[in-house]
Amino acid sequence: AASFPPHNGSLHIFTLDSKQVQFKPMPFNNPQTSNSSSSLVSDLLQEDGQDLTFVDNNRVRALGMLYPESEDQEAVASFFFYKLSGDAFTFDGSEPVPVDN
Repeated sequence: AASFPPHNGSLHIFTLDSKQVQFKPMPFNNPQTSNSSSSLVSDLLQEDGQDLTFVDNNRVRALGMLYPESEDQEAVASFFFYKLSGDAFTFDGSEPVPVDN
């Protein structure tokens, strides 16, 4: 399932729990920050849907802003990658969005 409010999008992936006969959300985990969420959110909506994309080998790419720890640096538009790992998607790195000069 995906949702696209006015300025961001989110991706929700579910599995069927056949024992309890219900859908169960697959978590998106980031071990580096100890964060876990039932959805992946993009804060840079793209009209063509490229803000949340499935890419190679069970990976999901989200477009968002990477906010620095220091206030004297600017946020950078970045791709965030999550890879399917067992019953969850696990953070698999980030990289700045290439900029054409």
